Amino acid sequence: MPRCLYTVVGAIGNLTNGEIQAGYGYAIIYVAIAITACFAVSGYMKYQSNSVRSDLVAVEAHTWFVVGVLSASVL
Repeated sequence: MPRCLYTVVGAIGNLTNGEIQAGYGYAIIYVAIAITACFAVSGYMKYQSNSVRSDLVAVEAHTWFVVGVLSASVL
């Protein structure tokens, strides 16, 4: 427990002092591609669920949409 407390206090100190710079670089590109892919798969599956009248595919399309929204919120 003391080690966790020390880590939390140290992290807060680093954040307030500005000592640590977060490097995002390629992560932003990856997340942007992942978000686009999630929405593309969601749209395609929604289209297919209408043509084949499958509730299972519609639920899966909604799941992909939710994953895309969550990925966008993390970005």
